[in-house]
Amino acid sequence: IDAARVDLAIADAAGFADAYLRLRHTLPLAATPALLVRLTAAIARHELHLGSGRQATEQAIGERDAAIALLKDEAQGLVDFGIPVTGAGA
Repeated sequence: IDAARVDLAIADAAGFADAYLRLRHTLPLAATPALLVRLTAAIARHELHLGSGRQATEQAIGERDAAIALLKDEAQGLVDFGIPVTGAGA
C-alpha cells in the first residue's frame, strides 16, 4: 500500500466535499457526520482505482457518482446531513 497515495486521495476527496459544503456551512465542521465520511471515502476509493493503466470499476464509479450527487443536493439544501447551516445558504 502506498500510504502517500492514499493520503493524497483522501485529502483530494475531502477538498472536493468541502467545495460543496462551504456553500452553506462554516468550515471546518465541529463534528463530521458519518454519512459525509462515507461519501468522501467513496470519492477517494474511486481515485485510488485510477493510475498505472488501471480503470475504476463500475462499482467505484457508481459510488463516486452517488456521493457527488448527494453533495450537490446538500449544497442546494435538498438533503440534510445534520450540519448546522451557517454559510451563504443560511
